[in-house]
Amino acid sequence: MTEDVPAADEVRVPLGAPPSGLAAGTSPSSPGAPGSSAERGSGPSTSPPESPAAERGAVLGAGEEQPVPYPALAATVFFCLGQTTRPRSWCLRLVCSPWFEHVSMLVIMLNCVTLGMFRPCEDVACRSERCSILEAFDDFIFAFF
Repeated sequence: MTEDVPAADEVRVPLGAPPSGLAAGTSPSSPGAPGSSAERGSGPSTSPPESPAAERGAVLGAGEEQPVPYPALAATVFFCLGQTTRPRSWCLRLVCSPWFEHVSMLVIMLNCVTLGMFRPCEDVACRSERCSILEAFDDFIFAFF
């Protein structure tokens, strides 16, 4: 008999997830139910499994991890750009600035106004001064985003 095939009344629960219908740290009412303390380990001395990130930190050691300036963001992107490398640190500093959001909203509002002023049926060849100004704003907005 193979162990990979579950029985008809058996349900697989991922490690670290409490059994369905139970809060973390509570045990099911019947002692023979799947996930009971008899199956999990030697009773109350067994601690719940940790998350994969915590296990990875334990394997690497606390001293090997370097602190990052922006802990909410990924430490490394594209397999080589850490948060402290020059191009990424400049971009992170720019994006995390409160002025960046204000300027972005202003450019979005400018885009709405210029789209409202554009007349596609009248400005087919774009020879008027109004059309060339709107086209310049459109180019700026495209470059910004």
